[in-house]
Amino acid sequence: MLSEIIQTLEDRAILEGGGIMHHKDKGLQVNEVPINESTLKTWKKSQYGGYLSHFRCSSNTKGILFIHRNILVGAVNIEKHPSDGFTWIQALEVNNGYQQKGLGTRLLKKAMSLGATDLSVDKNNSEAIHMYLKNGFKVYKDTGNQYFMSARTSASEVKISDPIKKSSAAAPTKESTIVNPKLLTETVETSATGDTIINLQNFESGLFNFILVIGLPGSGKGTIGREIAKKYGAVHLELDIFDQCGNMTDVDIRRAGEPFASYILNTPNGQWYRKNAKTLSLNEKLQGNHDFILHAIGYAKAHKDQIFVLDGTPIYAAMEPEEIRNYPLVMKGTDARQSFDNKVGRDQGKGSSDKLHSNVSRAYLDGLLNYYWNDWDYLKKFTDEVADKADEVSEACKDVNTARKFVKDVGKLAKKYDANYFIVTDGASGTKNDGNPAVKHAREAQIEWEKQNGFDPDEDWSK
Repeated sequence: MLSEIIQTLEDRAILEGGGIMHHKDKGLQVNEVPINESTLKTWKKSQYGGYLSHFRCSSNTKGILFIHRNILVGAVNIEKHPSDGFTWIQALEVNNGYQQKGLGTRLLKKAMSLGATDLSVDKNNSEAIHMYLKNGFKVYKDTGNQYFMSARTSASEVKISDPIKKSSAAAPTKESTIVNPKLLTETVETSATGDTIINLQNFESGLFNFILVIGLPGSGKGTIGREIAKKYGAVHLELDIFDQCGNMTDVDIRRAGEPFASYILNTPNGQWYRKNAKTLSLNEKLQGNHDFILHAIGYAKAHKDQIFVLDGTPIYAAMEPEEIRNYPLVMKGTDARQSFDNKVGRDQGKGSSDKLHSNVSRAYLDGLLNYYWNDWDYLKKFTDEVADKADEVSEACKDVNTARKFVKDVGKLAKKYDANYFIVTDGASGTKNDGNPAVKHAREAQIEWEKQNGFDPDEDWSK
């Protein structure tokens, strides 16, 4: 481990009295800046100002800019039309680098809280239409190219199908596989070395193409990560390297491989973190690590032709147990004293902390050891909570292939009778709906459950 990491650990120990600060708020934190002539002019001049090209400012408009780390991540503007007396959403935009984070919904709800009731949307913008329908808007006019939508109860409704939800009866496009950690064997195991292993069978079976390795610095997580990567021909990424990006050249970052390079070099969050890495507060570092870990997991999910091993201390420092409980995990059981000894000895180029370089101060060692003891207690609690939550999953998937066949058979039967349906069973679900509100409600409830429990509601196994 690089010497800069040691300094980071020492700083955390001093700042927090030896303990780790757990990152609780996982929603993207934004500053809300009211839109006026001055703010609109200022942000239109920024490198992100392209998103404001069609925003207007007048006595009839009102709007909000969402600013994250001095980056314009989204904006919404409303306008009261004198012609009909209704308040319209004049513009709503989310920065491309910040989509799929719930910002669109947050901006929409902000507009509604300011009095917006009406909007128009391109009929090809399926994601936006889905969002508006989900939040109570209904179509009252179809111009051929656009839908006019309203949240007013008095507006007459034109029935349309939700473009995200609808699918063909024969092959539902959003059939969701509910992968249960108990699929093959017991979920939680304890190795002879005291490591806690969760959902390993789902990694070995190919249900997941990635595994997370967690532990204290010096616990051996990197060693076991490399061993797993060698055994399975996997890409190995040590997540701890993220905090070193401020000291790395573009060449160094590319050599570190994906998904690290794609995040640091190609995303606004990664670029911002790299630029400010040396001056960030503890909360900002934790938020940065959290966002990067989500990116790494998302990258792995999107590259199913590869296998990934992701190891690092930031996993337990920046994540919540429920965010990772359904993933394959190895949680190192190496205790604080041994991890400390391994860490200090390794950083010195010596085998043990018993033989110290003369320039290592007692104050530094005391601070570092204090960090280890406190983090060890936290890691044990974190591990126990992850293990408990992994065992809480109640859906029993006895045979996923049989479950999928059953769902497909239901789809065929529904096609025969031209029926809307939503079904969930042991390991699979499927839906086909053309406007039935009860079916829609049932599917939406299942989607929320899947998101809360770490499953992918958009996974399509129908092919």
